[in-house]
Amino acid sequence: MVIITYCLAVFAFCIAFYFTRPLATCSQIFVIVNQAVKTIANKNIDDATKEKTTQGAAIDILKNSFSLLFKFSGIFGAAVVPVWLADISEIVEFSEINAFALRLDVLLITTFVASAVVFLGIKLFRKQ
Repeated sequence: MVIITYCLAVFAFCIAFYFTRPLATCSQIFVIVNQAVKTIANKNIDDATKEKTTQGAAIDILKNSFSLLFKFSGIFGAAVVPVWLADISEIVEFSEINAFALRLDVLLITTFVASAVVFLGIKLFRKQ
């Protein structure tokens, strides 16, 4: 039962990761930073405009950072739900799942499988 609960938690993590799209938010933050750096480096723009643009970029970065925080919280919450349900229904104790999940072989296999699922999902279901 530990393995089934663990697999459900990993599956919930992958689904939540796919639908919340945190990597798109990270990319958006990088774009904002890149635009701000280009603005600051441009010698043809006066200091007041640079200051205003930089402040706007900082606010956008903060908004996206909070969005990223909520996305990761949702992903974590989705992964915890199967474990929590198994624990409160007394099917499997949380400590058993935790001990299983922290084994090195399980971590390596899970990392490989989850990465494959996410990347295959991106390749197969990419909006064209």
